Amino acid sequence: MKSLRSVKYYVWPTLIYIAVSALLVVHAYREARQDALHEIDRILAVAVALLPGQLPPDFHDRAVAPGSIALEEELANRDKVNALAALTGITYLYTLVPYQDGLYFSAPTVTPEEAQRQPRWYFHPYADAPEAFRQALETGRPTVYEYADQWGTFRTLITPMRSPGGRVYLACADYDMAEVKASLREHLTRVLAFSLCTFASCVPFFFATRRVTRRFHNFGKSLVEINASLRDLAARDELTGVLNRRSFFQGAQRMLEQMHAYAESGALLMIDLDNFKQINRAIGHLGGDRVLKRIAGGVGRTLRANDLLGRYGGVEFVVFVPKTTPEDALSAAERIRRTIEDVGCDPAQGAPGCTASIGLILVDDGVRTVEDAVAQADELLFKAKDLGKNKVVDRL
Repeated sequence: MKSLRSVKYYVWPTLIYIAVSALLVVHAYREARQDALHEIDRILAVAVALLPGQLPPDFHDRAVAPGSIALEEELANRDKVNALAALTGITYLYTLVPYQDGLYFSAPTVTPEEAQRQPRWYFHPYADAPEAFRQALETGRPTVYEYADQWGTFRTLITPMRSPGGRVYLACADYDMAEVKASLREHLTRVLAFSLCTFASCVPFFFATRRVTRRFHNFGKSLVEINASLRDLAARDELTGVLNRRSFFQGAQRMLEQMHAYAESGALLMIDLDNFKQINRAIGHLGGDRVLKRIAGGVGRTLRANDLLGRYGGVEFVVFVPKTTPEDALSAAERIRRTIEDVGCDPAQGAPGCTASIGLILVDDGVRTVEDAVAQADELLFKAKDLGKNKVVDRL
């Protein structure tokens, strides 16, 4: 009887310990999995947002049938999409177009083995496409979908998009879940085994749980860092490092709405470099790129910390100056013009000097959107060109 009571004395604490340990491990597993999935979904979203920028703007307006895209363009698109997939850690990155009641690949990633098996993957049918793809196409809403096939288990973001010509297509990104699931299973097994072997004390279980948490924290942290670098990459102009057009408009619109809320005024400058074709002819396009970088850096150094500088396109830049007076705005525009005149000149390379024509407008309650401000400043920019260039024409 005494021996039986001794066994009962150990059995109940052991069972309780095992039950509590199992609950804690399951809870830690679920939390780690949710954190990992959250970061994976953010990376998928960034990859899908960057995907259309790797293709010609009118690509999906022309991708209407087999053979409508030349092999040379397909290979060029493939290189860009493969490079973006490698940068983001995405397994598959692709676009799909509807055609004759089916879905067809228009710009997919292609592995070397797949490329060797067949040269063309443009308009390759997506046989047995999961229903989630068709539902996303019908509803027009992004969908996160997890599926398994002969190549593995993937988490997929399916995002309906529309080309400039109005053609609807799907931009998709797949993340291979094998590594994530294997890591979760491996650490779960280790913690359970260690906990059961050391049930006499909670300390070993505590350290094992900490170890698992730290591993998944580091995994999540690396995903966050990748996501942050991708966001910065998506917001910057590749050549000059200033804000790209989309990011500039978003940031300037937020500032404009804040200024309206406090009845403040600002200014917007449209800048166009004069006679830049002559520079390209004199020192080549790579030399012209160096001049553009130098000008962007010089203009950025003349601005305040809260001013926005973006590349509008080609050799055009745009500056938003919040919370300023007409006098200060005009002074800033002249300072930018002189800076471009100074840093754009490179006699050592045999390049002609570079100047800029600038259109400047005051942004107040009468200007509701950044697009309106850009349109008005653009008119003044053309007047500066007509008056002989290298001038600031304002409406303050």
